Amino acid sequence: MLNPSKFPVLPMRADRFYRVMPFGDSLTSGTSTFSGWRGPLKRVLADLGVTNWEYVGSQTGQQGYLADYGRDWQHEAYGGETVTQLTARIATALTSNAPDVTVAMMGSNDGDTTDVQVIKGRFDRFFDAYFAVTTNPIVSLSRPPANTNGAITMDSVVQAGIDGWRLSVQGQLSRGRSVLPVDPHALIRDHFHRYMFSGDNTHYNELGYHQLALGIAEALAGRTRPPVAPTASVRITAAGTDFDFAEGASVAKLSSLDTFDVTTVAGRTVRIPAQWPVGTAWPAAVVRVHGADVTSGGAVAMSNIVASAFAPATRW
Repeated sequence: MLNPSKFPVLPMRADRFYRVMPFGDSLTSGTSTFSGWRGPLKRVLADLGVTNWEYVGSQTGQQGYLADYGRDWQHEAYGGETVTQLTARIATALTSNAPDVTVAMMGSNDGDTTDVQVIKGRFDRFFDAYFAVTTNPIVSLSRPPANTNGAITMDSVVQAGIDGWRLSVQGQLSRGRSVLPVDPHALIRDHFHRYMFSGDNTHYNELGYHQLALGIAEALAGRTRPPVAPTASVRITAAGTDFDFAEGASVAKLSSLDTFDVTTVAGRTVRIPAQWPVGTAWPAAVVRVHGADVTSGGAVAMSNIVASAFAPATRW
């Protein structure tokens, strides 16, 4: 079986520039206002100091906050397509875009079978088509978890999709092919929460895509940022006052009724809902807690939020 702790990594070198091709279905292209995992990956690698790369591809939809990076939002991802359909596209995509590395997430639309060997065969044929054109590395991800009633969806179809991908990747590695596997289920399982998903419970929001981006970043850069211990904590007690944290902070509620707005280090304002668990840190670091928007049961809250500041140069 695959051992995620021993997965190979690239890593990206500082003395060259990389062309990275995002490839897959709508989890890569993105939906609604989200750019899939592509936007979060830009942020994660930038925080690691890895900026010597760009996205390539013929598609430019679903920019999300990739608009912050000029026109660097290209991809080769096609919503609703199966592994077989994407296999038919890969040779042209490689020839047209000449990527140094491809990041491919696929399999979510292969829900027509519970046969592990069928899924394995589909991924085998994809990898054969890929390596018939190039020997450059490919970061490969299986279908990621979906959400059912607040729990990870795991049925015979999903299990077959995961196991078939794992078997195929294991075979590629045994042949010496440059496949860098990232297991989305391993990434999401330990941090799972229903608020990581968009309304359809299959696609993610910025928080969920950020978690996937962490695994992709580790495969590309060979490292991710280690956990950071907070340097100090403050209990928010002054209603109507904004609290700023220049280097970022984690925030957690002390009351189940609280809802409040924060601005994340990515510059986005999001509302932490009343349903968010008490004592659980919001996954994205924040630079501002909007005091005027802190409410508890419809009234302005007092003393119900704890913010833990990070040290300088450790902002996420």
